[in-house]
Amino acid sequence: MNIFSVDSRFYQFLNIITNFFLLNLLWIIFCIPVFTIFPSTTGMFGVVRQWKLNNETSVFRLFFTYFKQNFKISIQLSVIWLIILLILVVDFYFVTNIDTNIKYFLFPFFFALGFIYLFTSVFLFPVLVNFELEWKAIIKNSFLLGISHLHIVFFALLLIIVTYLGFVVFPILFLIMFSTCSYFVYLLCNSVFKKMKHPIKIENR
Repeated sequence: MNIFSVDSRFYQFLNIITNFFLLNLLWIIFCIPVFTIFPSTTGMFGVVRQWKLNNETSVFRLFFTYFKQNFKISIQLSVIWLIILLILVVDFYFVTNIDTNIKYFLFPFFFALGFIYLFTSVFLFPVLVNFELEWKAIIKNSFLLGISHLHIVFFALLLIIVTYLGFVVFPILFLIMFSTCSYFVYLLCNSVFKKMKHPIKIENR
């Protein structure tokens, strides 16, 4: 069999790598304005969702569809998420720099809040692209799914760390690292969605 035939495994492998590269490139380009990081990430997760659910291999059309359809809600979430992050950073800075013993009580509290922020973030984009919800419901359901599936959060964070270490050792992985990581994070979260006995109620935005 000709390895360059569209039916050959080699051609299919090249096609997969090319799609991950193009998606990775799109995400990076559309993150450049900074304020579009959330819409761009939503577009990326939307693409990998369609790859998984519908075996669709399109990149550009799917990315721009999810990017435009979810732009408003993504911007809302980005503002809220940034504010929460800034509050947590300021609180951690304050707690670590006070001299009184009260910091030993406050630090575990803010550490717990930081952990909640982290595991909610893992489910944030998968929930956003999987369900039509208002921003409050997206955050609420991401929190509930995260706190009830800590093992998924652990594997997702481990995946992110391994991806970063892989990039440190092999810098060329930068060409596909973000799209590949998002694909496997979505697979982890989707394994939770498929087992849900009570599907999340869809709301009109």
